[in-house]
Parts: sequence; C-alpha cells; structure tokens
Amino acid sequence: MKILLDIGHPAHVHYFKNFIKIMEDKGHQFLITSRNKEIEHHLLKQYKIAFKSRGKGKNSLIGKAIHYFIAISVIYRHAKRFGCGSFTTTLINSL
Repeated sequence: MKILLDIGHPAHVHYFKNFIKIMEDKGHQFLITSRNKEIEHHLLKQYKIAFKSRGKGKNSLIGKAIHYFIAISVIYRHAKRFGCGSFTTTLINSL
C-alpha cells in the first residue's frame, strides 16, 4: 500500500517514525510531506526519513488562510503523483 503522511509538528515525527519503519519493513511505501517550520525537517533528516517540503507557513491570519490552500494543493499534487491508497494530515492544526 502507498501511504502519504503529512508532518506538521515536531511531535508528529516522533509519533510516526516507528510506524513508518514497521510498515516499510512489511513492504508498504511512504511519501512524507512536511512544513519547513521549527525543526520538522531536521528531525526527518536525523531519522533518515525521506520527505517533500510543503512550504514554511505564515504567521498572520490572512497569510495562514492563503497558505492553507497552497498547502492543500501541494499535498494533493504529491498524493496524485504518488498514487497513494490512503493519507493522513494534521494540516488544520499545523498552519
């Protein structure tokens, strides 16, 4: 199965790292997307988890609203290219 996971907070890296390893050992494929804020990318690199960036995000309310639609578009394009069977995102909590 092809699975897309979107990482929006450093805790998500810790939460999913073992799940990713276990499922990859069983033959499943993962595509990880992540925002470039705080230390998410650093943690993913540290654990040798391949990922694609979905941007940094914005601080203002209007910027967050605009970036929400940009991030959804980026995740959708990656999901479509990857041909995933399922995906999960915490995007609403991680703008």
